[in-house]
Amino acid sequence: MSFQLWWDRKSKIIDTSIEGDEFVATPVFSHLIQTLGEWLGTWIGIVGFGTALLTTIILGDEGSNLSREIGFGFLETGWLFIVLMPIYGFLIIVATRFLAEQFRALASIANNTRKN
Repeated sequence: MSFQLWWDRKSKIIDTSIEGDEFVATPVFSHLIQTLGEWLGTWIGIVGFGTALLTTIILGDEGSNLSREIGFGFLETGWLFIVLMPIYGFLIIVATRFLAEQFRALASIANNTRKN
């Protein structure tokens, strides 16, 4: 799934790069921020949900100890985190997409005002 996300973003970067634009790196950086956010949000939503679900069912209250031992202390367990992890992932996607759109808007404004 991650590979597909990065592969699709590659073609979008090629499509949005217009020859003759002075500000080219900012839209590319914007796409990088958006793709990283989508990847991280998807990963936290899916892996966090799965980890919280499995460790809550199998280990119960001891699941948080397992998460800390394997280096994923932020992936808490419990019924609350089964619901919260997909919400956290969604919020990460929305926040990084908003930030990326702001960068893209600034680059678009800069490219359009330069031509006039």
